[in-house]
Amino acid sequence: MKNLLLLFIVLPSFLLGQSILEADVESIRVVAKLSESELITYLSDKNQNLRIAAANRISKLLSSSDNVVAKGNIEEHPLQYWKSKSIISFDKKYEPLKDGRIGINYVTKDQFLKEFGLSEEDISKSTFKHVGFAQLDHMYKVRYRCVADKVDLISLISSPEYYVVMPDKGFKGEWYNFYINGQVYSKSNFVNGMKTGVEIFSSFDKLMYQLYYKEGICNKVEFYNPNGDIIKILYESLSESEILKVCNTKFVY
Repeated sequence: MKNLLLLFIVLPSFLLGQSILEADVESIRVVAKLSESELITYLSDKNQNLRIAAANRISKLLSSSDNVVAKGNIEEHPLQYWKSKSIISFDKKYEPLKDGRIGINYVTKDQFLKEFGLSEEDISKSTFKHVGFAQLDHMYKVRYRCVADKVDLISLISSPEYYVVMPDKGFKGEWYNFYINGQVYSKSNFVNGMKTGVEIFSSFDKLMYQLYYKEGICNKVEFYNPNGDIIKILYESLSESEILKVCNTKFVY
């Protein structure tokens, strides 16, 4: 029987009542001397012990400030790097815009793409009232409003990337996925390779939404605000691909 060493991942408050995450000694040994970029790779590994061990080490690096801010690492740029990319201040106060018009505090689309290193595809999927988001690096997104060739820079958002790995066919038990900062992104339960019971998704230790499964089919979705209050409930029979589309388009923190 393999010896197990407890890894105390920083769990969202709503997961604290769950069983303690564990990784075997071999997985801990494997990740012990990995570089930051290698640790990130292991967050996508099919071996859950390796994912947990990598997430734990990443959490320790960040909490002790032993990480190195550099391209390809966990933190690629400081926040000020992105703030300094445009001559337009993100902190400038202005009246709410109407009818999607941009009259102040804007840059041209070309300037926006060039300064933030984005492509046309990165800004093509805008949401309500021309507002969109673009991932800048592992940790930050920019929120903007785009109409025609004008872009209004709204804010920079701390938004760590996350990695989703699915278990092998027939898997039974709890399954975790992680953000790049080592925090838990999702917790799922599987029986015979199908999701069952409640699947939980978190953001910055806050509950985002819960999905209720029966034999691999989601029949209920609960959306939460940052205070932990339910703000919307959907009752539908949704497949895995359909539920991802619903959550990605209908949930905004």
